[in-house]
Amino acid sequence: MHVGNFDPTAYAAWEKMVASHDFERAEFAESVAFEQAVETLTDFARRGFGLVIAHSEGYQAAVHRVAAEFPETRFVITPAG
Repeated sequence: MHVGNFDPTAYAAWEKMVASHDFERAEFAESVAFEQAVETLTDFARRGFGLVIAHSEGYQAAVHRVAAEFPETRFVITPAG
């Protein structure tokens, strides 16, 4: 795991969440530039992920934009740092 937008503490929390719940699948993307967030979030939503977590308030605009297009997907923004 490389430290990028997804820091080690957030990654550990993600691993614990995945282990504690019965997700059909779990995947993450790291080091996503804010300018690439719409594309990355859209990709997760199009592939049918029911929960998409963006780990930084910097993704807020992208989350709101993509969430409007995918009302069946739950998007969460967590603070970084």
